[in-house]
Amino acid sequence: MRGRFLPVLLLSVSALACHPCDPVGDLRVGGDSPYVRCAELPPPAAGSRSVGGVSFQVDGRELRFAPSPQHVAFLRGPAPHASDLAVGLTALVGQGADVLFVLGGVGDDEAAAERTLRALAATERPCFVLGGGRDEAATLSQAFEALGDDAKGVVDARGLRVVHMGTTSLMLLSGAPEGRYARTDDACGFGSDDLDALGDSVPDTGPRYLISWASPASDLALGFDGVQAGEPSLTEFIAGAHLLGSVSAWPAFRAGAVMSGQGGQLSALAGALGAPHARSADGAVLPDHPLMLQLGSAGLSPVSPTDAAEPAAH
Repeated sequence: MRGRFLPVLLLSVSALACHPCDPVGDLRVGGDSPYVRCAELPPPAAGSRSVGGVSFQVDGRELRFAPSPQHVAFLRGPAPHASDLAVGLTALVGQGADVLFVLGGVGDDEAAAERTLRALAATERPCFVLGGGRDEAATLSQAFEALGDDAKGVVDARGLRVVHMGTTSLMLLSGAPEGRYARTDDACGFGSDDLDALGDSVPDTGPRYLISWASPASDLALGFDGVQAGEPSLTEFIAGAHLLGSVSAWPAFRAGAVMSGQGGQLSALAGALGAPHARSADGAVLPDHPLMLQLGSAGLSPVSPTDAAEPAAH
C-alpha cells in the first residue's frame, strides 16, 4: 500500500514545492546585486480597450492610443508608506489627466500593491504601472492577479517597450540599473540586454522619450552633497537613440523638477503621490509631487510653462 501511494505523494510534494511556480524564475539575474528582468515579463493581452473615453490598442510590446491623449500625469507610488491615494488621484484627474504613468513605488508587499492598483482603477483612466527598485517582481504580478476583473484600465506595463501617443513615443523601462539601489534581490532591474532590446524598438521618427524609474545621469539626478545618483548607461542610451529626454522617478532629491528646452527637449523627475515630503539636512522640505505634462506637435512640455528648472516650493 505504501508503495502504491509513493508516486502520488512525490507528485504532491513537487506541486507544493513549485507553488506558486515562481513566475519570474527564468528572469532572475545573479551577481553582486541580483535582480529580476521585469522588462522581459509578458506584455499585456493584445487587443483594444477603452477607459474613461480614452482608447488604446496593445500589439505585442507596443501600445498605441487613438486618438492621442492631451495631458499625461507621471508619479511614483506611495511605497514604503501605505497612504490613501484617493484624494490625490481625484485631484490629478480634476486637473485634466487623461492618462497616468506610475513609475514604481507601488507597494512593498502584495496587500499594499493591491491597494495602490485598486485606487488607480477607481480613477477610470488608463493607468500604466512600471516597476521600480522597490518593487518585487513577483509581488507586483500577484497584486495584478488579485485585482482580476477589477483592473479596468490599470495596465501592467513592465512588459511593454513603447507607447505611441500620436507622433510622440514613450520608451518604457522598469527597474534599477543592474539591480543597484534595489530594495531586495527580487526587485525589478535592467541590464545591457534590456537596453539593447529597447533600442531596437525605438521608432525612426517623431519625438521620443525614455520613461523609467531610474534617472539618467544629469544635473537633475544630483543627490546630497552633489553626488551623481543617475545612471550613465541611460544617458548614453538617450544620446544613442536620439531621444529628446526622459521622465523618471529616482533619485527623489529633486522630484517634481522639470527642465525643458527647444524642440521638445525635456528632462523631469516625477514625485510621489501619498508619501510624506522628505527633508534635507538643514531641515528644508524637499518638493515631491506628481508631474502633469501635455502632448503637442513637438512632444512633451509642462502644462503651465514656467521657469521650471527649479521646482516649486512647498
